[in-house]
Amino acid sequence: MEAFYLDLLRSCAALPHVAAVHAHIARAHPTASLFLRNFLLHAYCRLGAPHHAALLLDEMPRRNAVSYNLLIAAYTRAGLPGRALATFARARAAAGFRVDRFTYAAALAACSRALDVRTGKAVHAMAVLDGLGNGGVFLSNSLASMYAACGEMGEARRVFDAAEEHDDVSWNSLLSGYVRASAREETMKVFSLMCHHGIGWNSFALGSIIKCCASGGDVGGHIAEAVHGCVVKAGLDADLFLASAMIDMYAKRGALINAVALFKLVPDPNVIVFNAMIAGFSRDEAAVGKEVIREALSLYSEMQSRGMQPSEFTFSSILRACNLAGELGFGKQIHGQGVFRMSFFEKALRLFHELIRYGLKPDLFTMSSVMNACASLAVARTGEQIQCLAIKSGFNRFTAMGNSFIHMCARSGDVDAVTRRFQEMESRDVVSWSAMISSHAHHGCARDALRIFNEMMDAKAAPNEITFLSVLTACSHGGLVDEGLRYYEIMNNEYGLSPTIKHCTCVVDLLGRAGRLADAEAFIRDSAFHNDAVVWRSLLASCRIHGDMERGQLVADRIMDLEPASSASYVILYNMYLDAGEVSLASKTRDLMKERGVKKEPGLSWIELRSGVHSFVAGDKSHPESNAIYKKLAEMLSKIEKLAGTDSASTESDGVSSREQNLVGCHSEKLAVAFGMIHLPQSAPIRVMKNLRVCRDCHSTMKLISGSENREIILRDGIRFHHFRGGSCSCGDYW
Repeated sequence: MEAFYLDLLRSCAALPHVAAVHAHIARAHPTASLFLRNFLLHAYCRLGAPHHAALLLDEMPRRNAVSYNLLIAAYTRAGLPGRALATFARARAAAGFRVDRFTYAAALAACSRALDVRTGKAVHAMAVLDGLGNGGVFLSNSLASMYAACGEMGEARRVFDAAEEHDDVSWNSLLSGYVRASAREETMKVFSLMCHHGIGWNSFALGSIIKCCASGGDVGGHIAEAVHGCVVKAGLDADLFLASAMIDMYAKRGALINAVALFKLVPDPNVIVFNAMIAGFSRDEAAVGKEVIREALSLYSEMQSRGMQPSEFTFSSILRACNLAGELGFGKQIHGQGVFRMSFFEKALRLFHELIRYGLKPDLFTMSSVMNACASLAVARTGEQIQCLAIKSGFNRFTAMGNSFIHMCARSGDVDAVTRRFQEMESRDVVSWSAMISSHAHHGCARDALRIFNEMMDAKAAPNEITFLSVLTACSHGGLVDEGLRYYEIMNNEYGLSPTIKHCTCVVDLLGRAGRLADAEAFIRDSAFHNDAVVWRSLLASCRIHGDMERGQLVADRIMDLEPASSASYVILYNMYLDAGEVSLASKTRDLMKERGVKKEPGLSWIELRSGVHSFVAGDKSHPESNAIYKKLAEMLSKIEKLAGTDSASTESDGVSSREQNLVGCHSEKLAVAFGMIHLPQSAPIRVMKNLRVCRDCHSTMKLISGSENREIILRDGIRFHHFRGGSCSCGDYW
């Protein structure tokens, strides 16, 4: 019978399944063996449920070191090192058994996660007192890793040198520690020793040594080539993170031929790889020459043809290349794209108004582009003015202009106007249909979006990649998992359209929102985009929603390896720790951002009135009407608190400083709504746009305000539209 339960627990892929087996064992076999109970404990820990495991441990009549080891490790993986160390202390005090080297290793891992060297030294001393001073390579690796993680490289080296044997983990941990400590000379010494002893490499250590070589100095070119050889030998040459790092290394060392050769070997380069190569071509003219610099322009064109979205770094590098190569005309085109793509839309509109003021007549492309700028800013009034100009100029009959107007109305939150303009169009193309589907998808009308897609099929219009992206978005926002997966298969199998990273991210979001985190992770690992931070970031957001701390921490580590300078993953991780009540870990995440120079993108909200566009940031008091705005906001918050009988704020600000709590109370979207309440008539909806995802506190507050003030609030955030009416939201709290 025990073997039956063991097989059953091995097959459990979800927490409810383990809980059901647990209940059956407790009812049918109250005297189950310690081995079976430990296996049950392991099942809870494997699925990232240390709290359930702790409850099981409390009810177990007998326990051993394995029982405690499992729970300590589970707490650490879940990002709860404080609880892990409390469990370690409990294990040492327990009677009937002695903790072993694996217990100490688990406790040291918790110290590493918490960056708590003081407790780590105490655990080290306890291990010596318990006769485990020579605990073998496993324990010595744990000690060295703990000291290295905490920046105590002197102690880490002493532990390493005192160990009787070393393995690949020992060497990689030491190397990574020296790189983190910026100990250049020691890093290169350890690297040489690893090469001499034929040590195996991991991707993190190789990435670290590549960065060290890229910084130049006294590192010879033969060392750089040796590192490249190690990457190939380790079978990691297809890793896009390492490929981009090596291209950057060769380019910075002046070995551009090697960089180009390596770039050509990358089978499916992503934006980061292209950026590394473009930056390499964009070095000073004296170093590489004008003809070589022009190769950067060709690469940029190739990025465009592959459908890749250039980043801010791409634009910076390519503009430098245009300047060095004397390609001023091409540079102006790139700058124009940068103005539109990097959110400088207000500048684009100012230039358009200057063009009109000087009596110059815009062509169809200019009109369509400026309408897209209005869409990105969601300034409907300005867009309507440009639409009137388009009608007078005769451009309104063109499908491209109609598509731009649909896009502008959709981004401004006016679905009815989208439908009217679509029905008025003399001719429609795939862009028109896709814009209609996308509009309904982002407004939470998933079933309507799918209905429009079916109408598109009936009209014999062939869908493209953008169409299917809109369909998948609708399914994701509507929680239609089975339908979304079916349309993904149709796109691949029936239409022969290859999924892009956006399609894959949509599927990950679809599965993640539904709580199928293991399926989402498996999908990423099996996809062609497993080395892109974008898809992993979608999974991290879902981990936060469902409270999967263990998986979330691992995913965050992966993202930080791929994009160490991106703030989004740090912010999600910070909020996930706050959700779990781990304030100290949240603070350390914020401190890590500061240490690495990572800047959080500021939240910005804006609202358009007849007087123009009014923008706000959190705690903003620069607006001429600040006193009236804050007074109105205070009145609204006081009113909803009285109606609710409790504080309207959610738990998102729990445990943070009073200054941060005050900022949450006056986030930019709240200020914009208060301003709209002052100036707009009761019958007019309040339309607010925000560049980032709305936080839980503001989402809850908007629902309450819409009910207490009897006003419709339309909020567009970085993900979708939220229509707040009568105390509820169109997203169904599913965003």
